[in-house]
Amino acid sequence: MSSWLGRPAVATAILTDLHTTANGKVTCRLLLVQLCDRTGVPRQACRVTAVWFPGSDRQLSALQAGDTLTLAGSLLAETSQRPSASLASMDQRWQWQGQVVTVAPRAVEWSSLVRDRLRAALNRQTSLTPGDVRLLDSLVFGGESLDPAWKSAFLAAGLLHVLAASGANVLLLERALTWTVFPLWWRLRVPGHLWWVVLAAGVWGYAAVCGDGVSVVRAAAMASYRYAGRVAGRSVQPATAWCVALCATAVWQPAELLQVSAVLSFLATAAIDRALSALPAHRTPWHPRHGQTRSPQGRVGWLVSRRLRVVGQHVVQAAWLSLAVEASVLPVLLQVFGQWTPYALLANLVAEPILALLVPLAAACAALAYAAEPWPWLQPLAGACATAASACSHLLLAWVDTVARWPSAVMQTGPLPAPLCAVWLGGMAICWLGWRRLKQGLARGCGIMRRGWRAGCKLVKKCQNTMGCRLGNRRR
Repeated sequence: MSSWLGRPAVATAILTDLHTTANGKVTCRLLLVQLCDRTGVPRQACRVTAVWFPGSDRQLSALQAGDTLTLAGSLLAETSQRPSASLASMDQRWQWQGQVVTVAPRAVEWSSLVRDRLRAALNRQTSLTPGDVRLLDSLVFGGESLDPAWKSAFLAAGLLHVLAASGANVLLLERALTWTVFPLWWRLRVPGHLWWVVLAAGVWGYAAVCGDGVSVVRAAAMASYRYAGRVAGRSVQPATAWCVALCATAVWQPAELLQVSAVLSFLATAAIDRALSALPAHRTPWHPRHGQTRSPQGRVGWLVSRRLRVVGQHVVQAAWLSLAVEASVLPVLLQVFGQWTPYALLANLVAEPILALLVPLAAACAALAYAAEPWPWLQPLAGACATAASACSHLLLAWVDTVARWPSAVMQTGPLPAPLCAVWLGGMAICWLGWRRLKQGLARGCGIMRRGWRAGCKLVKKCQNTMGCRLGNRRR
C-alpha cells in the first residue's frame, strides 16, 4: 500500500462505521476494497481499514453503515495520535482524504429493520440516552453500533466477545423466560412439550434478528437439539449437541467455518463442555430435617452456610470455565491478531454476574418499549426495566474503563508460529478427551498405593509382633 500514498486515486470502499463526536465532528471508518488512478487503471484489490474525516460533505446525512462508496482523493499514513478523553483509542494506520463521488446504499434486510424499530422505540418510550441504547443493542443482538472508543476499551479489557451475539445470550434469555414465563405457562395447563417448541421457534427468531451469525446459529442448533431431546424424553449430552451443530454448520454454511469467529466459537463451547465435565459433582448440604440429630446452628445457620457454599461453588466454577476458555482460544488469538489481554480472566469473572442480569433486562426493556407504542399502559414497566438496565450498563462500563486503564492491558506479542499453535491445540484436545480416563487411572493408582501402604503397615506390625514374641521366648 505504500506505493499509493499521496497519489491521486479513486477508491471503492465500504462504510463500516459512522460516528459523531461531542464537538460535532464526523469520523468514518472505511474498508477499502479497490484502488485505481483517475483513469481507472491500474486496479488493485485490497482490504485496508482507513479513517476518513469527511468534513462538511452534503451527502453525509444519507450515509449509513454498510453503504458502498466511490471516493476521489488520496491515501495518507496517519501520524497524529487522537487519544479519547477517558480511554486510549486504538486509531487506524491509514487515513483517506477526499470526497464522495457516488453512493450505493446497502441492501436493507428485515433484521436491520427490526433492530432499527426496537432502537427507535427505546428512544421514544424510555429515558435512555442514545449511547445507552447502542450499548444495549450491541449486548443483546451484537453488531457494530457501539462507539469506537468503547470498542477499544472492551478489547483492552478482554471483553470484546460480549458485544457479539453468542450462546451465552441464548442461555441467559432461555433461563429468564423459564423463570418468568414458564410458571404462567404451567398454571394455564398448556402441554409441556409445546413449551420446548415455542422456545425453539424463539431461539431461531432471535438468531435471525441477530443476522444469522455463525456463533448464534451454532447456539440455536445446539439448543434446538436439546429441546428435541426434551420433547422425546431423552437426555442429550452437550458434546453430541456440539457435533450436531458442527455438522449442520458444515452443510448449511461451509464457508463460515473458515472464519476466525466460527473457530473461536466452537473452541470456546468445547472448552466449556469439557471443563464442566471435569468439575466434581456438588454434594447436597446437610439439612436439619434429614437427620435424627439436630445441628447446634439450627435452620438459620444451615441456610447461611448453604448460601455461602453455593456462592463459593459458583465463583470457583466461573473461574474454572473462564480459565478453560482462555486457554483454548489463546493460541488462535495470538496466531491471528498477535496480541494478548492478560486481565481477561479477572475481567470476565467480574463482568459475568453483571451480564447475567443486564442481557435479560435489556431484552425485556426492548420488548416492553416496542409493545408500549400500541399499549401505553406498558410504558411504566418499560421505564422500570430501562432504569435497571441503565444502572447495570453503567456498572459494566465503569469496570471496563477501569480494566482498560491498567498498564499493559493489551500486549502486542506478534503472531504465534503455526506449529506451536497446532501443538497447543492438539495438547488441549488430548487433555480434554482423555481427562476422564486420566482421572480414573489416577484414582485407581491412588487406590492401589493406599492398599499397598495398608498391607505394608500390617506386614510391619506383624513382623514386630513376631520378633517381640521370639525375644520373649529367648529371655525365658
